[in-house]
Amino acid sequence: MAAAITRYVYITISDGFWPRIHLNYSKMEDVERVEEIHHPIIREAMKLTGVTGAYLEIVSLSDIPAGTGLGSSGSFTTALLSALHTLKRQFVSPKGISGAGLPD
Repeated sequence: MAAAITRYVYITISDGFWPRIHLNYSKMEDVERVEEIHHPIIREAMKLTGVTGAYLEIVSLSDIPAGTGLGSSGSFTTALLSALHTLKRQFVSPKGISGAGLPD
């Protein structure tokens, strides 16, 4: 049996106003370096894609909260990787995102 739901995860990435990395998801973080990020998915996705610069703001909005068992972590990771690659002006196909998140 298979089912689908229509809920969304939105990730926005923009230039920040100060030389720090500002994150806003169910919590808020304000750090100087990627290694200081507490959220493991955001930290590792940034390392994987090579996005490490300051003056960066990442905001996550979702129709469902984390921990519901509805696949929100996978959806969040996919949206985040896509946004980070877009920031670097790299096209990554859906297959590339689901594989290793590396450009094709």
